[in-house]
Amino acid sequence: MSGRSSAVINFGPWLIKNGKLKPTDVRELLHKALEADGVAHLRNFLQMDGLIRLRDVLCGDSRFDGHLVDLRVRDNRLTDAAVPVLLDILEARSEINCLSVYNNSLSTSGLQQFCTRVVDGAVLFNLQYFNVGRNPLSGQVGMKALSAWLCNGSCDLLSLGMYHCELTDQDVELLFQGLRSNGRLEFLDLGANAITDASLLKLADLLEVNRTLRCVQMQDCQGITEQGVAAVSTQILRSSLGTLYLGQIPALGPSVFEGNIQDGYHRCSDYGPV
Repeated sequence: MSGRSSAVINFGPWLIKNGKLKPTDVRELLHKALEADGVAHLRNFLQMDGLIRLRDVLCGDSRFDGHLVDLRVRDNRLTDAAVPVLLDILEARSEINCLSVYNNSLSTSGLQQFCTRVVDGAVLFNLQYFNVGRNPLSGQVGMKALSAWLCNGSCDLLSLGMYHCELTDQDVELLFQGLRSNGRLEFLDLGANAITDASLLKLADLLEVNRTLRCVQMQDCQGITEQGVAAVSTQILRSSLGTLYLGQIPALGPSVFEGNIQDGYHRCSDYGPV
């Protein structure tokens, strides 16, 4: 992916409501954006009717064949009802390998629906970079489904963003269960969640068997303490993990365990470290 910034297309709800945004307008806007760098960045209150029109355009216009690699529908008002539509787009446009639904209103049920359809083979795609941050995803239903996807041989994810998803230690434990047999994921963002030193200990245990994780972020997690960091520091430093970023911890200051980092997963802020 090029280093150029993506074109941003704003779908205000008033455009839809007043009938001012036609499928032809969506088509032309997208085509112009994709001519630049293959990124469609659709934000600012895109609602279901707008997403459906987007799907209809993407699935029905051959001009987009092979061009759309990165779809970002962050900062909108999308709910679980958006999941089937997003899956339709991913299946129709198999060249898409990056999806960001950051800062929407997806729940644990929506996460379950997404992951279950993938694991069951109902939807085939090539997703490698997935950001679901700032969605309230806490709950066993969704996390069990995500764990099942991560340990499934069809999972090609390299980067998973779950910043500020209201996750608990129990949620993270389920996530790590899937990562014990995952041989692909390199970047994981768990920052700003309701997790404690217990998740840090689980991470250290995970790294005893997982050799692919290269960067884990747990910044802004108020339950992680300097005592927890001290308890896992030896395990972390001898693992294959390149960077564990913990942010600012009282009495420690900025806390980073850092080794050799490869550039392969250094992408835009939607999908990994800048």
